Amino acid sequence: MAKSYSPSVNIVRDAKQKLSYLPTQNAQRVFGQIVDNYLSGVHCFNIVGAYGTGKSAFLWAFQQTLKKKHEYFKTEVGFKKVKSFRFERFIGQYASLKETFARHFINDGNAETTTEYILLAIELQYRELAKKGTALVLLIDEFGKFLEYAAKESPEDELYFIQELAEYINDPSRDIMLVTTVHQDLSAYAVSLGRTQRQEWEKVKGRLKELTFNEPVEQLLMLAAQQLASLPRSTVANPTTNARLFEAIEKAQAFPLRDYFTLEMQQQLWPLDLLAAAVLVQALQRYGQNERSLFSFLQSNDYLGLEQQAVQGTYYHMSLVYDYLSFHYYSLLTSRYNPHFAQWAIIRSTLDQIEKYLEEATDLETAKQLIKTIGLLSIFAPAGAEISNEFLEVYTQTSLGQSTAAPILKLLQQHKIVRFVPHKNSFILFEGTDLDIEVAIDEAGSLVEQVTDVAKRLREFFTFPYIAAKQVSFERGTPRIFEVQMTDDVLLVEPRGEVDGFVNLIFSDTLTIDKLQQTVGSRNEAVLYGIYQRSGDIKKLIREIDKVRKVREENLNDKVARRELNSILEHQEALLRHYVIDSLYAQDGAIAWFFNGPVPVNFLGRRSFNRCLSAIASYVYPSTPVYRSELVNKTKLSSPIQTARKNFMRALFEKWQQSD
Repeated sequence: MAKSYSPSVNIVRDAKQKLSYLPTQNAQRVFGQIVDNYLSGVHCFNIVGAYGTGKSAFLWAFQQTLKKKHEYFKTEVGFKKVKSFRFERFIGQYASLKETFARHFINDGNAETTTEYILLAIELQYRELAKKGTALVLLIDEFGKFLEYAAKESPEDELYFIQELAEYINDPSRDIMLVTTVHQDLSAYAVSLGRTQRQEWEKVKGRLKELTFNEPVEQLLMLAAQQLASLPRSTVANPTTNARLFEAIEKAQAFPLRDYFTLEMQQQLWPLDLLAAAVLVQALQRYGQNERSLFSFLQSNDYLGLEQQAVQGTYYHMSLVYDYLSFHYYSLLTSRYNPHFAQWAIIRSTLDQIEKYLEEATDLETAKQLIKTIGLLSIFAPAGAEISNEFLEVYTQTSLGQSTAAPILKLLQQHKIVRFVPHKNSFILFEGTDLDIEVAIDEAGSLVEQVTDVAKRLREFFTFPYIAAKQVSFERGTPRIFEVQMTDDVLLVEPRGEVDGFVNLIFSDTLTIDKLQQTVGSRNEAVLYGIYQRSGDIKKLIREIDKVRKVREENLNDKVARRELNSILEHQEALLRHYVIDSLYAQDGAIAWFFNGPVPVNFLGRRSFNRCLSAIASYVYPSTPVYRSELVNKTKLSSPIQTARKNFMRALFEKWQQSD
């Protein structure tokens, strides 16, 4: 019988069918957990995973492997001395699990259906199987439906049956196994129950070993590659084109997944291009049913799917992915419940606009493809991706199969359909505003003041926490606390109170290490000085932020412009944090450090920085006694300890007076 594809798997209906199944690392891990736990004495398992992650298909492959019809999973260890397996399969329904088991295992309709009698019937069947070296495996798919019935109709009776069933099966001397699947944690089915009943529910949950079954999106990409590689191909990817496309994606940092970004994966995914495949699996995970939706795309003859749209020798690209998703998930994508509702609405609106600007059929088709590509990448690409002229030109020529993108992009910019964002080096879809943002920001330069007091302005953006010098505090028992101070000149204030020292961050275009040494002189204070070498760049960046804020204030009613300006501000503020905070521990020469001598201070990373503060505290406070009690140096003791100390000191003083 030929292998077939089904949009869903039914462990009863498909028990004797030959289905297409590709085991993932996650599925192999769950199988391994079942084997290991079974050998250690745990025989009841509950597989928890979201809808469509392949739990039913896993149970089907689990059966096929144990019955030795197909080795989907590695079984080097095996199940003790079990020679074969007998499977009893159940599909969840809103009914009594106890009554379902009674009908299945008790042939006599007039017999008792008590928990004890049902377990006896299972035991009799097990004994007959045990004589042949056969293990009994109970599979319950959609177990949650039985639990819903139990919670609403008969909590005590049903829970008692499940608890006794699990106790019976978990006996290590019996070769019996129970495997169930649910979509959510068992506790979620007990929300409506009383406190006592929920406690009983937790007892039942504790008797089932919980196994998580959620496929990472990277695994879906690997599944797609394996499935496509197994299909007969009349064409293969051009190696030169493949390499050029891969390099463009790599340079643009547009690949949205963590793993499987390799040229080999690009070749295996043919005719899908690597970027389109990554976007597709992300979209199917968010809008569809993960693995089930992916196999529907790969194996069925869906409208606009891989089989219908792929032209011989060409890629299935981003534009085709957009068409497929728009058709098959239209109701979700146009719903307010879609987390990307606004982005999809912008793409549709932009596509509706371009026909009145472009008359050439070829130009119109290329423009639509570019808009769909830019739109999808705005949703799924990493935040740092650069969807630039260079990237879009290569993608157009290699994947989209068009001659060039440059003239079409120019036309789209002229008609304000797309906009190039310089600080991101990326094209975005233009939603429509009369404000020329770049020009407005440039003109705002005459309306904002020059930045003079950099440190004062930086305090608007950052609040540094106090820093505890850990090593010296641990060794001496006395906490040593440093405060971060941002100034435009050298800080000459002595530490007081609970502050033992300062980290003085200096932002000055004129201050040098020599001048700093002259100013500090012979002072022996616990101050670590750091002179920013890029204070001029920081000053310019603060002024750019002021300009953008000014433009935003003047265009509060323009929602589109305000959103674009907010995006620019987020980028500039992130860059400012990089200049100021990230440079503290970096070895890029951005800060020149100095403490009590002509030799510059150097350290590698956050830990080294903290050890430097400990060394400063040890140098400045050499006579600090070593305390073994962590209560001694508390600034403020709790009331009982404070009272005890007062009483002790009073008694000591009185005793001393008496001795005189």
